[in-house]
Amino acid sequence: MTAPTVGTEADRYLQRVRAALADLPDEERNELLEDLSAHLADVSAETPGTLTQAALVERLGPPEAYAAELRSAAGLEPAPTVDNSPAGRLRGQLASARATLDALPAYRRFRAFLPELRPGWWVLRGFFFAAFVFAVFGSGFDGVLPGDGGEAMLFLIFVVAAAYASVWLGRRTDRFAPWIRAAVVAGGILLAIAGIAIVGSHNYSYETSYGYSPGPFDSTNDLRVYGPDGKLIRDAQVFDQNGNPIVVPETCSIQTRTRTDGGAAENVYPRVYPSRTDEYSGCTPDGAPLAEQLPGLAPVTPATPSGPAPSEPVPSESAGSASPGTTPSGSAPAGTPAASSAAPTPTGTPAAPPARTPAASPSR
Repeated sequence: MTAPTVGTEADRYLQRVRAALADLPDEERNELLEDLSAHLADVSAETPGTLTQAALVERLGPPEAYAAELRSAAGLEPAPTVDNSPAGRLRGQLASARATLDALPAYRRFRAFLPELRPGWWVLRGFFFAAFVFAVFGSGFDGVLPGDGGEAMLFLIFVVAAAYASVWLGRRTDRFAPWIRAAVVAGGILLAIAGIAIVGSHNYSYETSYGYSPGPFDSTNDLRVYGPDGKLIRDAQVFDQNGNPIVVPETCSIQTRTRTDGGAAENVYPRVYPSRTDEYSGCTPDGAPLAEQLPGLAPVTPATPSGPAPSEPVPSESAGSASPGTTPSGSAPAGTPAASSAAPTPTGTPAAPPARTPAASPSR
């Protein structure tokens, strides 16, 4: 146990020397600092209240140099050099993380199991290499095999040869120089990334093969909608039978339209082009000029239904019809003209107006 020191500056000096000896075991470090602690207590007693850090450094030397002298006097190795560069700090952090993981039993068991997976990785690496070669020089892949049936058998033969070469390389990698081993590992990672991308790329091509085809609108860049009177309808939003907006390809820059709900409207026709041409592509709208008026549409004559004409329904007595000479219930009193309740007469031969019966003169 070190003797106590007196004075703040002496305590600071002792702590700096202790930090310079931090790589030593606690017992050995305390043994080396025991004499220094007693010496600092004597120095503090000689100049009570006036001892400064500069005076201690001038008298004893810098704390790091004093720690180096203690190491040398005890026959110890010099302190390890600390690399304060970003790469050195990163290596230190990785070493610390590795030491933390090595302390976990589950991680140690996992590391012990990894060598057993090497043969499977060597075979898979050969498959990825073959897939890369056939993707570059072949006709493409449809899943784990080339899309061309004639290349599939050749690809399988090449996979066997590549897997054999990969296993041969894997068994001898530990004998190579460190930089060669690093190159082999990096190459295997790149092959795995490329192989997974090649094998998984068929999903995208399968889905896009059923994409929307513009059909007759393939070369169309604008639509013009006219009403039955032959007048051009501007700002018409065009949809298909399913309610989907019809958007034809754009060959020129057009003015963006916005709906009242804030959404973009791309199916508005005729399109509005800026007053100037596109300064980047020199594009100008193609096609015939807009016609404000075209011949209208003739009215459609309704088709005459075939077969006998349907008979008109005869009013029943329950509907309020009265026999001649009787007054229906709820009718107007005598002398008041009755309201007409007959159905409208269809277009055609006009019906004869009903005979008017002169009202009786009121008695005086």
